[in-house]
Amino acid sequence: MHTTLLTTKLYVPLPSETLVLRPRLTTALSNALTHCLTLVSAPAGYGKTTLVSNWLRTLTSDPSPAEGEGRVEVRAAWLSLDEGDNDPISFLHYLLSALQRIVPCLRVDLVGTLQGMQPTQFDALMSLLVNEVTEGAAPFVLVLDDFHVIQAPPILEMVTFLLEHMPPQMHLVLLSRSDPPLPLARLRARNQLVDIRADQLRFTLDEIAVFLNQVMGLKLSADHIAAMEARTEGWIAGLQLAAVSMQGLTDLHHFVSAFTGSHYYIMDYLTEEVLKSQPEWVRFFLLQTSILDRMCGPLCNALLTADEERRIASRDQGPSSPALPPSFTSVLEYLERANLFLIPLDDERRWYRYHHLFSDMLKRRLEHLFPHQLPELHRRASHWYEQNGFVSEATQHALLAGDRHRATQLVEQHGCQLMMRGEVVTLLKWIEAVESHAQTHPWLAIQKAWALSLTGHVERVEPTLQAAENMISSLEPTLEVRILLGTMAAARAHAANIQGEAHLAADFARQALEYLPDSDPFPCSIRSVATSLLGDASWMSGKLEEAERAYTEALRISRLAENVHMAIITNSARADLLMQRGRLHQAARIYSETLEMATRPD
Repeated sequence: MHTTLLTTKLYVPLPSETLVLRPRLTTALSNALTHCLTLVSAPAGYGKTTLVSNWLRTLTSDPSPAEGEGRVEVRAAWLSLDEGDNDPISFLHYLLSALQRIVPCLRVDLVGTLQGMQPTQFDALMSLLVNEVTEGAAPFVLVLDDFHVIQAPPILEMVTFLLEHMPPQMHLVLLSRSDPPLPLARLRARNQLVDIRADQLRFTLDEIAVFLNQVMGLKLSADHIAAMEARTEGWIAGLQLAAVSMQGLTDLHHFVSAFTGSHYYIMDYLTEEVLKSQPEWVRFFLLQTSILDRMCGPLCNALLTADEERRIASRDQGPSSPALPPSFTSVLEYLERANLFLIPLDDERRWYRYHHLFSDMLKRRLEHLFPHQLPELHRRASHWYEQNGFVSEATQHALLAGDRHRATQLVEQHGCQLMMRGEVVTLLKWIEAVESHAQTHPWLAIQKAWALSLTGHVERVEPTLQAAENMISSLEPTLEVRILLGTMAAARAHAANIQGEAHLAADFARQALEYLPDSDPFPCSIRSVATSLLGDASWMSGKLEEAERAYTEALRISRLAENVHMAIITNSARADLLMQRGRLHQAARIYSETLEMATRPD
């Protein structure tokens, strides 16, 4: 029940071959290091990620100290955010993983503390994080890219906490399409914030000339450069799309003269022109893979069959057309070399993504031309992601495919794992997406009740469990039904425990133990939860010896179920109890054992 991380989200994006050096902006970024926060805020297509990633590579490889000062190396951590990171546990998991790459003093077991963490504990974790960074870290920069996707209040509160208590060695950079709901005015008043906006990011006339003529190899006159500057207002994505469209044209004057309209019309027009200039197999590949946020060769292979690709290519191989590459990995490499808005996400160039604007345009064209293909493409992507351990992505594509039945199966199959990891915000979002099926799937209702209890919505737990009870009331008492009843009783014990009703919690915990078998891993895990809750109830009632026996038994069951997360939680509670009873040496030994468990590879 470990979390599969997309490690490509933690890489600093590689510099593009079409890079224009921008010393006025990189100098501004370097000068901002004396402040707490740099906010790079502008609409899509203004080169935010390219600018900052290139600055970081320059900064970390050859920092230039001010005159009279010694050389100070500044390290960098990068996190590319997406919609799924609105789950606080997922966000923290990625944040800690990013920081652990560059902050050697950061405890390796911090990720383990996320299991079962409640919202009230986030500030404590952030305090611990700040303290550890303050005590031993060298100067570093943390970049959170695409921060505009973060809307969850708990995450915004954690970032606010970090800004209010920023370690002196740390500098935070936020890249966003809009100003985030953070205390920016207060930071400006304290001179702790540096803004870089669209007006500063847009290409100057000189930069446009360098980009179009030197980088892209065009031969535009000064008048044409001025016309492109006037029409695009320095909008980098529009210039890049225009440059790709102009390559190979003989009448550049006509193109420049016709290049007018709003950004949206420009995008539509250039998409048409860019795609028309490509061989048919390239257009096919671009459109079909546009549904992916990230892609690699094997994923593309699952999305597109080789027969389809060869059939398209066989009608397209004229003397001037590039040959079809031998593999989908080679296709991605070809697209990168062709400057078709493909961005590598790791140093090995295994994972890529399209430029966000290019991806949006491809998606619109796919939806317009081949709407009937979308469900099947999303279904194929869902199956590949599931087979490779990316359950969140698999569920998302199943929902986009309109396959509520498959999405329901994925939630039922993996929802309990998500619950055990504490990612209950994601679990609730999934369940709400397939809510129409909940009336015939009692597991969905039970998982929802657990998620509600874990997020503090105790008043909604019992009605949700009663709906599940109604679904199974007429069923024979099979093993599956008994597991359902036992999991429901454990959820009621947890809710009662939160409300301080120790006797009721103990009754429900014993009821759960009567139903749950001790043979399979999942029922065993719930047995360990119920037994641990029995220990909590005994402790609240002052029955400390009973509580210790319950925690010891819960540890035994969790080990039998090979549930290391529950073993850590139970052993911690056991040590807490021993400490309260004054048995400090024994408590210290158990704490040490627990730390060893928490730092295991699993």
